[in-house]
Amino acid sequence: MDNENRVKLFLVDDDALYLKLLEIEFREHADFDIETFATGGSVWSIYPITPM
Repeated sequence: MDNENRVKLFLVDDDALYLKLLEIEFREHADFDIETFATGGSVWSIYPITPM
């Protein structure tokens, strides 16, 4: 699948072991572009949402 049509998946959990398990499971079943975060705040600091 080319990068234009890849699904970007954001996984957020404060349990590092469970987060890694989720990442492995998703990678085994499909070719997702996965980013993992320990907190929701860390997601928004990298990908801020601006109101329309």
